[in-house]
Amino acid sequence: MRKMINNAIWEKIKEKFKNNTESIQEIQEYLKDSFDIEMKCYRTDAKPYGRWKFKLDKEVENLSNIVYIKCYIDNEKKSKPFICGMTKTGVYGTTDFNFSDEPTTDSYNGRFFLKEEKLTHDRTGIYLFGTDSPKTARVLESHLQKRYNLFGS
Repeated sequence: MRKMINNAIWEKIKEKFKNNTESIQEIQEYLKDSFDIEMKCYRTDAKPYGRWKFKLDKEVENLSNIVYIKCYIDNEKKSKPFICGMTKTGVYGTTDFNFSDEPTTDSYNGRFFLKEEKLTHDRTGIYLFGTDSPKTARVLESHLQKRYNLFGS
């Protein structure tokens, strides 16, 4: 009985997520208009064994307390906002972006969504901005997840 309830809830969550209509450009505009934050796209070219991560770390080494949005490719081959998370970089550590589509647990999460829906990350880029503190990054991460119905990292 419990598994059926969990599956029913998960199906509703997925359906609500799939009905998201906001684009990454709308999120960028919202951040600029509301908080004067410029969220940029950084090209990743995330292929297995590629050097994209090293290159990205160099491009964002002056940023810290990073909030990021990864996208996925929907059934219509459009890139749509997917996951909002935070990471540290520069003197605080390295970026920990992962574009694997395979779930690491059996939890209901973004990767589980990709697997069930037979979809994939958009590996061509990641959208991000730095903040002045981990607290600010956590607040903005949570706010964007809720406002745009995005999965957590």
